[in-house]
Amino acid sequence: MPDSYGRALLGQNDPSISKYYKDMSRPRIVGKLAYYHLSILREFDVINLLNYLCDHLSKLLAIEHKEWFLMHKVNYPQKHVFDEFEKHIMGLLEKRDIRIIDV
Repeated sequence: MPDSYGRALLGQNDPSISKYYKDMSRPRIVGKLAYYHLSILREFDVINLLNYLCDHLSKLLAIEHKEWFLMHKVNYPQKHVFDEFEKHIMGLLEKRDIRIIDV
């Protein structure tokens, strides 16, 4: 994302301030960003929306595509998925350094 977009999203006009928002190595910054992103995903009901889209497309399209759409569904309750992500994010906010985890 261009710096100018980031500054606009943060309500900043001064380009020299951007350097403080680019340091993504600090866990609190990453955690806060992830926390707010998660709240947007919750607000827009994205998991249920994705599952609805997969179900709908699997019914509309040819039979050979049905399984492809159904395998992309999230097979856990939306609340459970978001709660697990939130737990992980809260852990980031408590750490002093970040280690990449293998999924």
